[in-house]
Amino acid sequence: MSFRSRPFPALVLLASLAAAVALFLLFRASVGGTGRTEAAAVVLSAPPEFDMSAGGSIEPGAAAGLLLARATGEPQKPRLGVDYTAPDGSRVLLLLDRAADLLDERTAGVTGTRLQVLWPRQPLVRLARARAGGGLAVPGLPPEEKKNLYH
Repeated sequence: MSFRSRPFPALVLLASLAAAVALFLLFRASVGGTGRTEAAAVVLSAPPEFDMSAGGSIEPGAAAGLLLARATGEPQKPRLGVDYTAPDGSRVLLLLDRAADLLDERTAGVTGTRLQVLWPRQPLVRLARARAGGGLAVPGLPPEEKKNLYH
């Protein structure tokens, strides 16, 4: 006999197939099969106590200028930051912590590498130099501390 002469088995087969597809889609969504926004185990994010602003796709000197403008315009805020995309496609968080007298630069490279660079002492001087195109390193101030963020 064919399925045309017996409609009940055809309906059971169709319902079973629909249930299997639904279960597969639920399983895939539950294990993250829909994709991630970041490809690394360490997700780049600012600590919650930082007041962040978006910088868009800009040069590092422009990001330093944005953060410096915010710092001088909002002196009552101890922790400020700018989230921007560098010309090479890297996502960068530039964080100012006045209480710690520190700049914290966190980078998520396009290849998945996560890097943190700590710039101790006189962060506003460093930002002014970077805005002018000189970078965050300032003669006479302590050098940066770099570390990979893998865990």
